[in-house]
Amino acid sequence: MNKLKYYDTFITICGSLDERIKKATGFSGKKELLERMKSKPKKKAIDIIIPNHCNQNCHDCYFREYHNGIDLKVDEQTLDEFEKIAKKVTANKENVLFFYPREITTDFPLLNLYNKFGIDRVITNGKLLHVPGMLEKLKEENIKKLSITFPGSIETYLEYTKEKPEAYNQLILNIQMAIKSGFEVNTIMPIYKKNVDEVVSTVLKASELGVKDIVFTRMKPLGKGKNLPNNIFANEEDLHCFLRNLNTARHLVKGKMKLSLYGGNFGVNFYNKTIFRYLAGKVDTWPQSMYLCPLIDQQYLGLMLGSHLIYGCFQGVSFEEFKIGTFSEKGLNITKKLVTSEWLHKNLRGMCSSKNCPEHDLCLGGCRTNAFSWAKQRGEDEPLVAGQNFCITQFLKELQKK
Repeated sequence: MNKLKYYDTFITICGSLDERIKKATGFSGKKELLERMKSKPKKKAIDIIIPNHCNQNCHDCYFREYHNGIDLKVDEQTLDEFEKIAKKVTANKENVLFFYPREITTDFPLLNLYNKFGIDRVITNGKLLHVPGMLEKLKEENIKKLSITFPGSIETYLEYTKEKPEAYNQLILNIQMAIKSGFEVNTIMPIYKKNVDEVVSTVLKASELGVKDIVFTRMKPLGKGKNLPNNIFANEEDLHCFLRNLNTARHLVKGKMKLSLYGGNFGVNFYNKTIFRYLAGKVDTWPQSMYLCPLIDQQYLGLMLGSHLIYGCFQGVSFEEFKIGTFSEKGLNITKKLVTSEWLHKNLRGMCSSKNCPEHDLCLGGCRTNAFSWAKQRGEDEPLVAGQNFCITQFLKELQKK
C-alpha cells in the first residue's frame, strides 16, 4: 500500500535533488544554487526581546533567561532605552527589526514603538483582547496582524495554559471579535503528545472562527520545557501521526487556509519548492539569511532588555551557551560566534552529517536550537553540532523507497 498518499501535500516537487532545484528555481542544480546563496542580498534579523509580565503560565514557555526569570517593569526609562536601541539597529538598512515582548497586551505603552518603527504584527496569548479599548488601541498604533497561541481543544488548552474553562471560551470569542474588527489573525499550535490527534478538529474550529493561517510549532525541552517529563513530548511515531493528520486537514479545507510548519521544528522539507526558492532569494520572507537557520554565521541577534545580553536565537535564551555578547545604548559588543557554516560542514553528526544527507550543503542541519535542545536533554557532548532527531525530508525519502 502506498503510504505517500497520506502525506501528499508535503510533496510539491519530486525527483533527484538537482531535478527538484531546477523545477523550483530554474537553476541547473545544487552547485548553481549554492553560488546564488552566497551572492544573493542578505539581511541580519534582530529582535529586541522584552521580558515583561505575561498573564499566562504556559508549561513550555521558552521566554526565560538561563539566569533570570524576573519580569522587566516597563516604565519610561525602559521605553527610552528601547527606542534608542531600535534607532541604532535600524540605522543599518541591512537589519530587519522585530519586537518580541512576553505579552504585548499587558503593557500598552510598548505599542507606540511598534508604530514608530513600522511593525504591524504582534504575538499574543489573546487573553485580554476583549478588554474595552484593547482592539481600538491596537488599531490606533497601526497593528494589522495578530498571532495568537491556540493549542487545541478545551482540555488541551487548560493543561497547556493552566487556565480555567472560561478563559478558553473567552479566547474563542476574542479571536472572532478580532477578525470581525478587521485584524488578520493567524494562530499558533504547539504540537506535543496530547494534541497530535486534535490537529484536524483544531483546524476546522479555527476555520469556523475565520482564521486563514495556522502555524504548527513543536514543543521542545527548552525554557520551562526543560523541566517537563520526556513523555509529554511528541516522539517519532507521534510526529508521523501529526503529519498525517495535518495532511488530512489540508485536504479538508481545500486551500482555504494556509497550514504550515514553523521553521525547522520538524526538520526542513526539501520536497517543498518554497524552501529552494527561499534559498535562491526568490522569496522575500523573514529572516532573509543565507541558510534557513539565521543562527548560522550569526545572521540573527536577540537583544534582551533588562539583562542587556545578546543571544544567538530567541528560543535559546534559557541556555547560557547561546549568550554571544552584550549591548548598551552605545552599541553592540559581540564576543563570540555560536556556529559558522564551515564548522557545521565539518562537524555536523547524525542524520545531518555530510555523509548521511545529500541536502547537507544547503541545509547545514536546519534549526540549530531545535537540534541543540534535544541533544542537551540527552546529555550529548557538543550539542550545537547535533543532528536533528526528526527530519521530514528523511521521512519522505524513506516512504518513497517503500
